[in-house]
Amino acid sequence: MLSSTNFSQALLYRAHHKGINLCNLKLQKLAYYCQGYYLATHNEPLFHDAINAWQHGPVVPTLYHSFCGYGDRHIPVPAQDHFSSLAQSAKEMIDFIIDKYGRAGAWTLRNNTHNESPWLAHYDRDSGRIDKAEITHQELKSFFLNELAEIQDKQLAKLLDQYQEASTKPPVAMPDTISSSKDFLQWIRNR
Repeated sequence: MLSSTNFSQALLYRAHHKGINLCNLKLQKLAYYCQGYYLATHNEPLFHDAINAWQHGPVVPTLYHSFCGYGDRHIPVPAQDHFSSLAQSAKEMIDFIIDKYGRAGAWTLRNNTHNESPWLAHYDRDSGRIDKAEITHQELKSFFLNELAEIQDKQLAKLLDQYQEASTKPPVAMPDTISSSKDFLQWIRNR
């Protein structure tokens, strides 16, 4: 598991090399997505520090305080490459998150997190207040496992659509015996 400092330096470095500059708000949201998806896929955190529910969404307080002096300006890119020394699983996660969310604006990401259950669980709609408590690993894992399932469902549907469009045979209903993606892929291969 990485320290939040090493993680943030690697994320900043990699984002810059993909043509993306990060301000503190955007860094916070990308850190949240990295941690959530990593917990869902590896059943352990990517970095040490807690993520808390704050007014503008999920925040890693230690990272926030490290970079708050930049305000809404871009954080300078580290001179040293902290990315290449990471474990392969960490590099893959950072790349996945940058590719998925990196082009979105900081406020778009902030608004997205306000519609997601890890933050909403700490928000009181009646008072409009946020409790600033830690978003637990279990809250993150549960939410992001559902997100991964949706991604897989969409990819599976896209694969089926592509197959049916390319097929010269008339469309065939999928058998009721298919209960997993493995069964589905085997059925496609056998057709």
